[in-house]
Order: sequence, then C-alpha cells, then structure tokens
Amino acid sequence: MGTLNDWQSLRIKTEQLKLFTDNQFHGYLNGVLSIFDQFIETYKGNVNHNFWIKVCDVKRKTIPDINPCAPF
Repeated sequence: MGTLNDWQSLRIKTEQLKLFTDNQFHGYLNGVLSIFDQFIETYKGNVNHNFWIKVCDVKRKTIPDINPCAPF
C-alpha cells in the first residue's frame, strides 16, 4: 500500500504537473489531488467512508470531482 511519505510525495509530484499543463487540465488534476488527499487521510486513520463509497459512480461511469459529466 505504500508509506505515508509515498502518498505525500505522489501528491506533491502531481501538484507540480500544473506547472507543465494548461488550465483545462488543472481541473482534472484537482480531482486527482482530492483523491490523493483521501488516501493520505485514510493512511492516517481518518477514513471518510462516504467519500470511498462514492468515489466511483458505476451507473454514471464517472469519478466525482474530476469531471462528473464526462463519461469514461
């Protein structure tokens, strides 16, 4: 599952991708960052069950907070 430092490092590197992408991609990255935040909090023992239940809406085939209107 990785260490806390692994997840934090991955989040930092993902945040740095914003330096090399356009604003349109920033919205996607923000969604990914919110998921990494939840991985980090879960690793610390702060499990947001409501988030994990809703992280992927199979009926709509979307991932919330990334682009809830775009199909996979």
